Amino acid sequence: MIIFKKMNQFCFRLKSQALHFFLTSTVRFVNFIKYKNLRKPEPFYGNYILGLGLIPTPNENFFKLDRTWNESYSVFNRGEYKKSIRIRKEVMQEIYAMNGVTETGYFPPILSKTFSGAIGHNGHIGVHIAAQKLGLVPPGQRYMQVSKKDLNKPFFLSIKEKINLLSFSNIHNSDEPPGQWHIFERMQLIKTIDGFLDLHQLIEKVFTADSIISNEPILKLDSDYITNSVFELKKYGLKESDWFVTLHVRDAGNRNEHNYQSIDNYTKSIDYIISLGGKVIRIGDSSMQRLPSKFGLIDLTQNLPTSSHLHLYALAAAKFFIGTLSGPKVIPPLFKVPMLVTNMTCIGLESLYYSGETLFIPKKTFIDKNLLSFFELINSPIGFANFSPKNLSEKKISFESNSDEDILKGVKEMVDIVFNNLHSRNSELDKEVDLIRKNVEFASSGLLSTSWLETNHSWFLAKS
Repeated sequence: MIIFKKMNQFCFRLKSQALHFFLTSTVRFVNFIKYKNLRKPEPFYGNYILGLGLIPTPNENFFKLDRTWNESYSVFNRGEYKKSIRIRKEVMQEIYAMNGVTETGYFPPILSKTFSGAIGHNGHIGVHIAAQKLGLVPPGQRYMQVSKKDLNKPFFLSIKEKINLLSFSNIHNSDEPPGQWHIFERMQLIKTIDGFLDLHQLIEKVFTADSIISNEPILKLDSDYITNSVFELKKYGLKESDWFVTLHVRDAGNRNEHNYQSIDNYTKSIDYIISLGGKVIRIGDSSMQRLPSKFGLIDLTQNLPTSSHLHLYALAAAKFFIGTLSGPKVIPPLFKVPMLVTNMTCIGLESLYYSGETLFIPKKTFIDKNLLSFFELINSPIGFANFSPKNLSEKKISFESNSDEDILKGVKEMVDIVFNNLHSRNSELDKEVDLIRKNVEFASSGLLSTSWLETNHSWFLAKS
């Protein structure tokens, strides 16, 4: 009987893989014919189509659960944050119930392959490690699937003593069928001591608790990696005695994306840091706009892929990080590096508390050319949405990027914090921000730049 059951499971898995491959290949072919786009489809497309029930499959309910989960992304990107979390919780509760998992202390032993993807996703592994240490999620040995070619990447070297790394084949979703999600921790919804918790809320809990109880970083770089990085950066002109600030600005891709901005308004800040005797290391990819060569600026974006392995060192060893709403901003807090996160959108959800030394500067947001206050933003989907360019156009939403002076003032605040231990907070303005945040069930609680608040408080902190 047991052998028969295992054979059924094996056959189900093979059929699922074959259908998944066929369907994702079909999507890829259609994209090529219609949009001349050769990019491989996202992993969930195959299971999503199977969830429509148009193709008879064994245990279609599993695929319907996967389809429902993937629909939650659309809900999330429309700014319906609470609804998206409710959908995900219902899916996971059904899967746990189907598999008879009811123990309070149970935890999925394997982190989903999603964790091993982009650099921002890697950063959430560190959050998960800290959550175990803090008792927010059940402690125990975790495993993670990583592509064999990536096992020796710098970030994975920094977690190898805490997470047992396993290599996997590159067949999309072949070993994470929906019916087994109780075994694979979902990155967006974590199994905690008290049930399931959204990733954003877990980040808030981790860093508000960690800043109180620990002076140690969550992660530490591999010692050999540090030595090799210091040696290689000497070739770019960075001496061991130099201090530096790391910069990442999302200035490539679609200019109509909510998190796009030009690098041009950062040049004054680059020059200011260099004038203080520091250096600036810029990270990113080769599609980014070139900057004029200047002493003190190390632009790693123009020397890829040979310099990409230095990005983690630049994020983890900087005096502070200047970034935008993109993946790299998740990494510095794991190594106790403070941040200035500029040009923020989705401010209700993404201005997360990482430390008392991390500051945020929002973009100005408009609907049909009407400027929105903080109260209006976080009491509407706009404060919680990663809208697509099409959505933005349909809703007549537009943004105004931070000026070079906004960013420069924020950088000067960071210099005071890092080098002079001066936290120039305006307590009255901070109280007003906190009161507005209390109007909603959940709003991220990171500190906004004081200089920006003082300049913009008359409209930003208006109550209606």
